[in-house]
Amino acid sequence: MDDLETFTKKAFYLVIGGISLTCENIGKTLEELGEQAPIVIDEMITEGEAKFNEWYSQQQNFSSRPREELRQRLFVLVKGDWDLAERLLQQARDNNPGRSEDWYWEKVIYDLERDNL
Repeated sequence: MDDLETFTKKAFYLVIGGISLTCENIGKTLEELGEQAPIVIDEMITEGEAKFNEWYSQQQNFSSRPREELRQRLFVLVKGDWDLAERLLQQARDNNPGRSEDWYWEKVIYDLERDNL
């Protein structure tokens, strides 16, 4: 019975020691997480700002797009050559700053139609 009692005590002490060590390690891990939390939060905020700014920029670009009928008309006039269309639009923007996007598209379309007559 003495051996069984000794074995039981040693097993009990082993379990208690394991639990104690585990608790100590968990405490250290939580402490490290506590130190890293502000860094992770700052990174998440930075990422969120970047995503929001990207989304907001896309919304701004969408609102500055020309009407669909202008896009279709210019596409036909340049015979699908969007590089040409972009060059003509950029030239119109450079020569006439401060106009609306629709205005630039209408100007390019007007010039192309005028030159084709």
